[in-house]
Amino acid sequence: MSATYDKHGLHFLYPSDWTLDESNDDDDATAQVTVLGRDTAFWTVSLYSGLLDTQQTAADLLSAMREEYPDLESEEVSEPIGAVLLVGNDMRFTYLDLTSTALTRVFHRGHDTCVVLYQAEDEEMEEVESVMRAMTLSLVGATPAT
Repeated sequence: MSATYDKHGLHFLYPSDWTLDESNDDDDATAQVTVLGRDTAFWTVSLYSGLLDTQQTAADLLSAMREEYPDLESEEVSEPIGAVLLVGNDMRFTYLDLTSTALTRVFHRGHDTCVVLYQAEDEEMEEVESVMRAMTLSLVGATPAT
């Protein structure tokens, strides 16, 4: 069963049994929402006023992740969804002896910039990646394939 988030200029679907957190720890973001899965999985969207340089924003996110996880491996991604181009990185790293995957996607929506980060321990990511991708697609405005 899906729930709908529709506040602060953000609209997306998310699993109704996941936890929603509207705390904004980014002073530059107009809004920030995190959806937490059962274990290590989380999906966060941050909304910024204005059209930020998506490539530079993705590079800044990668740098921040490298500071936190020095062994991080990454792959640059450019993903068109309809008329919207999402750029970012697929990242893999080890933390507390667990391997994890994090994906960032940056894109313009109207006159704003959206930044999506989703992450989970690799075993859990296998189970929830399609769910978090569907959340991103619903945010972009695309209909996920069933």
